[in-house]
Amino acid sequence: MARCDFAKWIPGPSGKQGGYPSYPYGTAKLGVINHSAEGWRAGLAAVLTNPSAGSWHFTVYRDGSIEQHYDSDAVCWHCGVRPEWRKESNATLVGIEHEGVAGMALTEAQYQSSLKVNRWLFEIYKWGQPQLKVNLWEHGWLSATSCPSGRIPWDRLIKDLKGAMMDRDRASRQGSILLGRRWERPDIGWPPIKDDITEASYVIHSVEFQARLNAGWDVPSMPWKMVEEITRLTQLLQSKEAESARIAEFVKAVDLARAKVGNL
Repeated sequence: MARCDFAKWIPGPSGKQGGYPSYPYGTAKLGVINHSAEGWRAGLAAVLTNPSAGSWHFTVYRDGSIEQHYDSDAVCWHCGVRPEWRKESNATLVGIEHEGVAGMALTEAQYQSSLKVNRWLFEIYKWGQPQLKVNLWEHGWLSATSCPSGRIPWDRLIKDLKGAMMDRDRASRQGSILLGRRWERPDIGWPPIKDDITEASYVIHSVEFQARLNAGWDVPSMPWKMVEEITRLTQLLQSKEAESARIAEFVKAVDLARAKVGNL
């Protein structure tokens, strides 16, 4: 199940998904379609609940609020059939509807929320670098429609998605430094790179830390210290009301660490 923890869960009818025997629930997602909803909140709710109409995974509203209607692994009905793909496009692409109509730019709040959802999808599905017609799609490229009516600022979105990936890579490199110094040799008293939250983010994103979680540790004393520190920083993040997605990452890391070295 892939539910986004920063989106409000407003489920659509269970019967408005699937229907393609060759592409069941869980078919690998290859990208995302950013749609123009060509309507407003009340109208979108009516379409979503209409058993004979289409379905999609997320709605991003003008005020920046986000709703998720189906698990992102679900096969929804939002992008039609591309001849060379047959029915695969609905099965392999996540659908995001943006409230509003043709000729109406996304509000800044709406853009930032859309970026957040797109970034989340790129992270959980590991799509790599954002590219048009590879992992970023318009409905009009797949079906005879004008959607998204020029409303998606692709240049800005791609730039911001790439920037987020660069930040993540930078965090991984800094995390490697911390693992090799401060976190594994606390007796030396290394000076902090930055504040606790930033350091914790660096470590969580480091390739070395993820590899350690996956492979386990041979020396119990070091893992215990790491797990205790991760737990402390998780609690700090929660007290600071940091981004919920980052907290979720820490909690997952703590759970994995506990599974490898035993209970705290």
